[in-house]
Amino acid sequence: PGLIGCTWCRGDREGHWSEDCWILKCCMDDRGLDYCSRCPDFACAKLEEWAKQNDRYAAALERLRRK
Repeated sequence: PGLIGCTWCRGDREGHWSEDCWILKCCMDDRGLDYCSRCPDFACAKLEEWAKQNDRYAAALERLRRK
């Protein structure tokens, strides 16, 4: 089996942890961006709340802040 993990919002969707990722859909499908951090609404309230769920999500948001 292949590795499943977040490859940010670019690349093959089959390689993402979830093909239904709301972040992926918002970033790529709705806004046509490569990274959430390029959005004029970054970091939106929904993304901030998501990051509060656990340390891995919080770390992911911090990586996005550096993009």
